[in-house]
Amino acid sequence: MIGISTVWRSKRTDDGGELVDMMLESGINHIELEYRIPEQMYQQMKPALKQGVLQVLSVHNFFPVPDVFPQRDMGGGDAFLFSSLDANERGNVVKYASRTIEIANELEAKAVVLHLGGVKMGDPMKHLFQLYDQGNIETPEGKRIVSETKNQRLEKRQPFLDAVLFCLDKVHKVAERQNIILGIENRYHVDNIPDLEEMGEILRRFEGGNLRFWHDVGHAFVQEKLGWADHRQLLERYGKGMFGLHLHDVRGGYDDHYAPGSGGVDFQMVKDYLPADVIKILEVKHEVSLEELKEGIDFLHRMGIE
Repeated sequence: MIGISTVWRSKRTDDGGELVDMMLESGINHIELEYRIPEQMYQQMKPALKQGVLQVLSVHNFFPVPDVFPQRDMGGGDAFLFSSLDANERGNVVKYASRTIEIANELEAKAVVLHLGGVKMGDPMKHLFQLYDQGNIETPEGKRIVSETKNQRLEKRQPFLDAVLFCLDKVHKVAERQNIILGIENRYHVDNIPDLEEMGEILRRFEGGNLRFWHDVGHAFVQEKLGWADHRQLLERYGKGMFGLHLHDVRGGYDDHYAPGSGGVDFQMVKDYLPADVIKILEVKHEVSLEELKEGIDFLHRMGIE
């Protein structure tokens, strides 16, 4: 069963009822609610969601846009950082993630997808993009820079990882009470938490609980192209415990969230690691047309991803 994230159309309207109609145009009635939707829009959507016009499979934290933000575009998966060293911000993480989990339970969704923040270290992606664009990622100089960046990240990471684990401990208790799985997403930026090893540490810490690996195919592809991490290795380590995944394609090495089949992602390789009951969510940008989206769905079906 394939669902689609509301990100495909949520930027195109301020009316929740209209967003429901737009999502139905995809021909898919299973969705992920994402973090660009403010409270008013959610309330407008809620009757259709409760009636099953659209069935919610997953909810992306923080949902809806937290009420402390005056504008909807101030929300996001990183609106508050699990990795923050500020106690007040971590308090907001727990408060608004808990609300997301409670909404997921109310809508009979299965999972809440989490971003966990990252390690503060400037903007390492800018340099990696430059190396990639110049064709230098695989050169000795490029590999040296990638290695140095990894060492810098490792030296700085511990307080940020400790903050992540502190917040997860609290949020996980809420998820257990609400019978919701927390999906820990592999991220796009190399300074984001978790990296390959940290994913394993987090999964082991909550083994037997309500926390699982959530795979983003585009993010993994980009990090591989930038010489940072191996996509197959990520799947080999954590694929068996995967609870859900975001499906989208990547063009030009690191421009992601296109319809599957229109870029460079090896979906056949991904398919080989998918558990039978994994939640599959198309997560494509709003620039993707209805025709392109349907071509992407047909592509996935031909690949045997349904």
